[in-house]
Amino acid sequence: MLLRHWLVSLLAGFIAALFATPAPARTIDVPGDCGSIQVAIDIAVDGDTVFVHISDDPYAEDLEINGKSITLRGESQLEVAVDGTLNVDVSMWQEVSVEEMQIFGGISATGSRGGAVLRHLHILDHFEASVGGGYVTLLDVCSLSLDSGEHAEVGPLTNVTANGLLVLGRTDPPRFAFRNRGGSLTFTGSSLSGFQIGVVNVEGGVTTFDATTTFSDIAAPLLNLCGSGDIAGVSWFNCMP
Repeated sequence: MLLRHWLVSLLAGFIAALFATPAPARTIDVPGDCGSIQVAIDIAVDGDTVFVHISDDPYAEDLEINGKSITLRGESQLEVAVDGTLNVDVSMWQEVSVEEMQIFGGISATGSRGGAVLRHLHILDHFEASVGGGYVTLLDVCSLSLDSGEHAEVGPLTNVTANGLLVLGRTDPPRFAFRNRGGSLTFTGSSLSGFQIGVVNVEGGVTTFDATTTFSDIAAPLLNLCGSGDIAGVSWFNCMP
């Protein structure tokens, strides 16, 4: 009898959990609800938005988003700045969206089979996308500014799409803008300017540009060490297997 009662209770609990209404998504304001962006990220759950208001001074924080599907959104790309790094770690089916702000210390997106969408951002000094079996999408006039010695990196089996991305070499000029280490890197409507080399493909990476993507102040737009790629349907040069 006790076993039967236990099984009935277990089944009732399972059915209740199956049909339970999920908690509504909420918006967590910074600094209204939380004094720091990281505290707001820590208490956010899947579906929530962390909304960062305009501040006279940059938010001096290193930020981490680990294992949750949330949106981090600034009030204005020109007036919300994070003086630190942003590290995003996503797993299967998780997606993080980061929008409308400046990240002075660069962005790293890592993990496996998840995704990150970066929209209306200004990223300084560092960008890494290494989400094996997943994706990173840069949308709607993101800009990436790199100093000498810095470059953007695409990891193996990572699908990166840059739509309306402005990539600028700020000093010296940097040796190259992107290093593709075996992922898929696609540019549409983008612009690369101020580098010795626009894109280096290694470890079998594939990079594609559409006809609206432009290069300026670049001595050698493409260098293909052991991968493949094309620009407006024309095969790459300097193949060095």
